[in-house]
Amino acid sequence: MKKILLPLLLFVTTGFVFAQTNKSVTIKNSTGYDLANVFTSASSEDWNDIDQLGDDLLVNDGNKTIRVNTVTDCEWDFKAIDVDGDQYIKRQDVCENATVEFTMEDLVTEEVTDGGDAEAEGDGSGDEEEGDGSGDAEAEADYDMDAPEEGLEAATITFENKTGKEIMIIRWVIDGLQDEMDFSDDILGEENLLEIGETEEVTFYVPSNTCELVLLFEAEGETRYRKEINICPIGETVQIKRADKLSD
Repeated sequence: MKKILLPLLLFVTTGFVFAQTNKSVTIKNSTGYDLANVFTSASSEDWNDIDQLGDDLLVNDGNKTIRVNTVTDCEWDFKAIDVDGDQYIKRQDVCENATVEFTMEDLVTEEVTDGGDAEAEGDGSGDEEEGDGSGDAEAEADYDMDAPEEGLEAATITFENKTGKEIMIIRWVIDGLQDEMDFSDDILGEENLLEIGETEEVTFYVPSNTCELVLLFEAEGETRYRKEINICPIGETVQIKRADKLSD
């Protein structure tokens, strides 16, 4: 019996150690975008090239369970890349919390890479004054945004910023009349920002019976977004996403 029990005890002990060192970790996608790749690495090691998703996508609000080896390190780094190529990085002690949730706060921004938000914001404000060559920043609006005048009516829009960048300026022009009128002044106001993930209601004035507008959003780091909307359905929220970004 002893010759039988010893191998059996070894098997049970080995199985227990394996269960303790190979930990199940749940990857949760709360970025607002589908993830194309997920990579992992112990914090003390370099990234490996094994994509935990393979050929699959991890859709927004979706979950995927993977396994990591915690025998030498409980602290792991996780890197996700979404379908637009934007990267998210998160470091977490998986022994304490086995759910790794990627959000917009984990987005690797250009400002961090380029060396500072203050410099990026300074460049953006300078561009606002000088314009980008198209005349949009220098142009005066055809209509007064501060007070209603004859032939104008109030338009109220709720904006939601899902770009991953602070939006500093929002301008509009009537769709189809881009060649005949300039973009408006900043309807956010000089002192206001639309923060990342923030929702804000903005009221401004447009010619009566106007429904179709083209909106131009200017964000930090000289990034611009463009969106065509219909303002006649009152109460709808306009989401500004990275998919609305104008190509450089």
